[in-house]
Amino acid sequence: MRTAILTATVLVLGLGACFEVLGQTDHFVSITVTNDKIDAPSPDPVRIAGRGHVIHWEIKTPGYSFASNGIVIHGDDAGEFDGGHSAEQGRKFQVNDKNSFQKTYKYTVNVMKGATPLAPLDPSIVND
Repeated sequence: MRTAILTATVLVLGLGACFEVLGQTDHFVSITVTNDKIDAPSPDPVRIAGRGHVIHWEIKTPGYSFASNGIVIHGDDAGEFDGGHSAEQGRKFQVNDKNSFQKTYKYTVNVMKGATPLAPLDPSIVND
């Protein structure tokens, strides 16, 4: 029994250390819609400090979902962002942010109401 507890403890501590080494941090952005218009996200801008982050956007208003190109980041010539994909029937969208250097990026939020696209919104991500 002691061996099992010791093994489990070592495993948990080891996994924790791996996550710490990776330095990955999650950031959450809320998207709401009022009268079929995308509201300013919260927070805006999304401020990122340090390397290795995942930004998660979630639509909080029922009846709306992200388009297949839900989040489009502009001016990313160095490939700082990757892995963009939707989840949970389009209610969520996430992107990996390497944040290797300081720069402000505009991004487009693309939302659908059924098969109808809403007018997009262009907030910012600030990599510090």
